[in-house]
Amino acid sequence: MKVAVYSKTNLKDNEVKQSLSSKLSALGHDIVELDDLTDNSTDFDRLLVFGGDGTMLYASTRAKCPILGVNLGNVGFLTHYESNVMAEDLSTALESSNFQCRNLLETTVGNVTQYALNDFVVRTTSCRPIFLSVKINGVFAHKYHADGIIVSSPTGSTAYSLSAGGPIVAPDVDAIIINPICAHSLNSRPIIVSGDSKIEIEVESSDALMIADGREQIKLEKIDKIEILKSSKTAKFIGVNTNFYNKLYEKMNKWGFTD
Repeated sequence: MKVAVYSKTNLKDNEVKQSLSSKLSALGHDIVELDDLTDNSTDFDRLLVFGGDGTMLYASTRAKCPILGVNLGNVGFLTHYESNVMAEDLSTALESSNFQCRNLLETTVGNVTQYALNDFVVRTTSCRPIFLSVKINGVFAHKYHADGIIVSSPTGSTAYSLSAGGPIVAPDVDAIIINPICAHSLNSRPIIVSGDSKIEIEVESSDALMIADGREQIKLEKIDKIEILKSSKTAKFIGVNTNFYNKLYEKMNKWGFTD
């Protein structure tokens, strides 16, 4: 089996990564280390990611094959194994044909199409709140006066949206969460809509930007209109026998703390 290995540059020489890669190679896997995922193609059977949730987010929107993650970060909610995993267990998982597909969100601003596993965030670039008008399937839903708005997938409901007071949504639920950030109104609350909904956001400020999965930014102009919907693309994770609710309980109790 041909396995592409990816990590952030600062983890390139990580001992855990190098040790596990060598052991997987000894177990018969064809290991190829990638410097970036722009060259990742269907030539690889699996993508093995070493890092934290940020690295997994980056990989999930670019990978063209099933993904497996080993946590070398802090929380590791999206990864499948911790750094003490045995190479034999990794090998068994890589050979599995049991996959879990996670919905991606998609938007196009100008000529640039972006994808997000967790969320798209539209927010102010100043200390002042902005006005954001939201339509759902062409119907006006709300006008927010807030620091911004988070449009999240179920996978992203345990990330920034949760920190902003949003609900936890199980990853197998077909839904999109619309969650204002520090809204200046008591009636501005998160909304959960069908996964097939089209979310339209009209920005009434020139002091705003859009962020995809916490890393890719696009400066927005006043009266820019953004359409966000569920993408036809999905992120395909290798199905490791992990209970979502057990992992939620374990990781949420650790959140925000470092060893």
